[in-house]
Amino acid sequence: MDPSSLKLAVGRADVMRDIGFHLSMAYWQTGRLQTGSWTHHSSSSFERRYESSGTSTVLIEGDCSGDVIVANGSLVHIYGDLTGNITAKGQAELVIAGDCGPNSCINADGIVRVFVGGSSKGKIISKRSVSVWVEQNCSGSISTGSPSTHLFVMGDFSACVKPTEKASLLYLAVFGFAQRESIEAIAQCAYTQFNGTISVSDCAPGIYPDSEIYNHLRKMRSHPRWVVHRRREGNGRQQVK
Repeated sequence: MDPSSLKLAVGRADVMRDIGFHLSMAYWQTGRLQTGSWTHHSSSSFERRYESSGTSTVLIEGDCSGDVIVANGSLVHIYGDLTGNITAKGQAELVIAGDCGPNSCINADGIVRVFVGGSSKGKIISKRSVSVWVEQNCSGSISTGSPSTHLFVMGDFSACVKPTEKASLLYLAVFGFAQRESIEAIAQCAYTQFNGTISVSDCAPGIYPDSEIYNHLRKMRSHPRWVVHRRREGNGRQQVK
């Protein structure tokens, strides 16, 4: 994703509920970072640790195939693909312009916001609260933390979603296609609350789950509800107007 498109896409994510990329937007709007200055790298193919220096602002102007570890209050921009690992502790904001490859891993140990400008194919592991915005498709795996996880996927969704430890609150919005089977598998994890909106699926439009599954999960003190807006016809994905 080119720089101008990236700014607009992150801006859209920023104004959506519970997603805010405040550090990135403040920088692009004013030209100033809230703390310090950028630590520049043309690319990263080896481990870089910043947690000992406190808040960090790291800019990688290419692909990242190494490991990046940042502490509380940090901002990381990667203007390429992520094929390595990022560990973010405390509150942090991660903006990745390209794809998260199938061998990539984002470890979020705190309150972390993640923007992916391409597709997310790797692992996202959260111990606490994470908000994830994916501009294209989302596959791979997502381990959710406590108290909450927010997922916004502009493309198709086929990720395996399970709690890292205890199932708590999960909010999912898919603007492309997601199979009913995938969504039901998430519901069976018995999240305390699971709210979802699915633009296109392989089932009839309506409010799910059906009464049998809903009553079963209620006995487990789980409250799942998701809405399907349109059914896919034939073998191709049906566009939502």
